[in-house]
Amino acid sequence: MRRALTLNYYFALAVSAGLVLTLTASLLSWTSALEERGALLRESRFEFSLSNVKSAIELGLRLGLLLPDLPGTQELIERNRMLERGILSIDIFDVRGRIVFTTDNAGVSANIPTAWLAPCLYSRENWHSQDEESNVLCAPVINGYDAVGGGVVLRYRLPDRASTFGALGNYWAPALAALLMLTGLGSLAGWLALRRTERRLDRQTAALQGVGAASNDTLVGPLATGIAKLTSLENELTAIDREADRLDNLN
Repeated sequence: MRRALTLNYYFALAVSAGLVLTLTASLLSWTSALEERGALLRESRFEFSLSNVKSAIELGLRLGLLLPDLPGTQELIERNRMLERGILSIDIFDVRGRIVFTTDNAGVSANIPTAWLAPCLYSRENWHSQDEESNVLCAPVINGYDAVGGGVVLRYRLPDRASTFGALGNYWAPALAALLMLTGLGSLAGWLALRRTERRLDRQTAALQGVGAASNDTLVGPLATGIAKLTSLENELTAIDREADRLDNLN
């Protein structure tokens, strides 16, 4: 009974460990999905801000105005930056990459990084990239002649938790899966080993019981024979005593 309880204890422990790992993996996966969804929602807001600026600039260009002469552009980008605190900067540049309007006044007449120019101006969709401290979102602006008249680049920073958790998610999920598999295999191997040990102990116990029974038979046989002989001898002595008493009475 004690061995059975021990085996059941180890089996329950292994099952509990597997359940804990499964619940942990499920919780982390659910949290990761929430973080990823939150990051997508935050990024969609930056996309919306970029689209607002782009649409306003394109409307002015279609009216025949030149990019540097668009009225209210500075106020437009300043307002969009204030509405989204995660925006680091908004720059509007011409086809040569020279910044015409920016939320950082010191950046006027500077050039955007050369590596951003072609992908930004000639991408069919909003172009995404990263620099050392931020994410980059860029889109071309189209003038009244359906030609590229410049571009808008928006730099923003997502919360570190989302990016860090997303990066760690590439490692903990396979690690937990491997750990869960190893736990299951180890539990199975341990269970089989304990069962084998239990069967061996049962065989040894049965063998010892058989030896004990044989030993009892060996001892009981001679003892019974000796007792029978003593009883017979006692009966003979009793009979002799009786005969002696009878002869004494005759005399």
